[in-house]
Amino acid sequence: VPWPRPARSMSHSDLFKKVTAGDGDARQAAANELAAAVKASGLKGSPLVGEIKAAMEAQGKKDGPTRAAAMVATAALCKEHTPTTEAHLAALLGEVLNSLSDKVKEVQVAADAAVKAYAEMANGAALNVLVPVCLENMDSTKKWQTVVGALMLLGELADKAPSQMAPHLTDLMPSMTSCLTDLKAQVKEQAQVTMKKLLDTVGNKDIEKVLDDLIVNMMDPTKTEETVHKYAGIVFVQVVTAAALAAVTPLLKRGFQERKDALSRMCAKIVANMSKLVEEPAEALVFMPQIMPLLEKASEEVSDPEARGVCEDALEQMNRIKKKGEERPLRKAEADKMKAHITGAASKAGDDPVLVDYICTMCCALTDSRMFDFDDWEEATVPYFVACGVDEAAAKTATQTILDAAKNDSGINDEPVDEDEDAEELCNCKFTLAYGTKILLFNTDMRLKRGYRYGLLGKNDCGKTTLMRSVAEGKVEGFPDPSEVRTVFVEADIMGEKSHLTCVEYVLDDPAIKAANINEEMVTAQLNAVGFHENAAARPNDAVSTLSGGWRMK
Repeated sequence: VPWPRPARSMSHSDLFKKVTAGDGDARQAAANELAAAVKASGLKGSPLVGEIKAAMEAQGKKDGPTRAAAMVATAALCKEHTPTTEAHLAALLGEVLNSLSDKVKEVQVAADAAVKAYAEMANGAALNVLVPVCLENMDSTKKWQTVVGALMLLGELADKAPSQMAPHLTDLMPSMTSCLTDLKAQVKEQAQVTMKKLLDTVGNKDIEKVLDDLIVNMMDPTKTEETVHKYAGIVFVQVVTAAALAAVTPLLKRGFQERKDALSRMCAKIVANMSKLVEEPAEALVFMPQIMPLLEKASEEVSDPEARGVCEDALEQMNRIKKKGEERPLRKAEADKMKAHITGAASKAGDDPVLVDYICTMCCALTDSRMFDFDDWEEATVPYFVACGVDEAAAKTATQTILDAAKNDSGINDEPVDEDEDAEELCNCKFTLAYGTKILLFNTDMRLKRGYRYGLLGKNDCGKTTLMRSVAEGKVEGFPDPSEVRTVFVEADIMGEKSHLTCVEYVLDDPAIKAANINEEMVTAQLNAVGFHENAAARPNDAVSTLSGGWRMK
């Protein structure tokens, strides 16, 4: 009697047919079986993704169950994904988002589950693959359900990978602004939630306090003047990134478009100072096409001579920065070079072109974002190499090789290493400090050692008190937090109940001065002796509340 033949395992295609043939629990069970099979064997060389996409594109109400089955299969595959299958499944996201507006309710529900599965599966470094798909599906030509789904996914991705999302704000802001004013309430509501998450990725503590105001202004242009004034009052202590520029651009555009001299002056001042606070001049180039024409127009049309002068100065500053940025552009990662680095360091990955493209996109995104920490690169490469059969230790070595090559290609120069010193280093940071629209310190290095005493030397109004206050309030990026270094700021301040008095009146009101029978003329003479003059930065008859810390000490 011949031995019975062993049961032949079903192909991916056969298992997917089983999914499309079932419904309810049977369909879900078949989808789970398909996902388990794919997890075990991978998708390299499999026609499955193409078959699922064809099912998603099936037209007509009678094909609704087929489209729904494709969504159920996609959600199951995402939930049971491996690093290699993740790369192949990214190609289906656009169809999934489109299916959120399917006329068949069953398809909509299944598509919603698939979108959530994508959000859970996504690698933060893969945003360069996923964000463009979301952006495409936020277009006004799309049905509102699709737009809401794209916005929801975008928000989830921002929560999951804020550092990787921030560089995308430049491209996202125009569409987000449009969604915030959409006529459909559901779109507007989701856009508001997503915009808050996107602005949180900017990572600039200085503008945290006005993020909600920026969103309100995007939705309600009547709040423009009020919001510009709030923004102008910010004390900057951090370098401004391209993401921060992108966040404030809609506000500045509306401010200039109001065509009010005072408002245009304020916007011009903010533009000039924010551009100075950008570490890389090339980063300021991204918002120049939107702001420069408005600034040029304001320089020609503002009637007030002083305000027009501010606009002209800002325009001149922008042109200088533009020139520097164009002379030294940010070097973008080249896909062909990156693929060569990847296949050279981990040859086994080269067997799957889809996977190599996926890893390449993630590595290019990290390079363009100037993220060169090994942990970030490890997340974007090691699991994928290991899934291809590369030993984990070898995968980490390959990742370091790719990282070094990419960093070298980017043109980043390492900071010089300081000589070792015996004293413990408390702080070694680079920061920027401004008060309102006045830049006090830009890209300034501060290095402090335990056991040393330091003094701040500088002329009046240069920012000594503002710096000390910012350190005490934990607003200087890189300064140790209170758990490491306790900071106490003893402020030279005026008595609150006397803040309405002039400088002369404040001195005359002092009990010791009264007891010595010192008169107004004597007080004025002494104030003159230490720099208080009618034509100086501090005048004897100015209110004491207007003085900087240095003048108050005097």
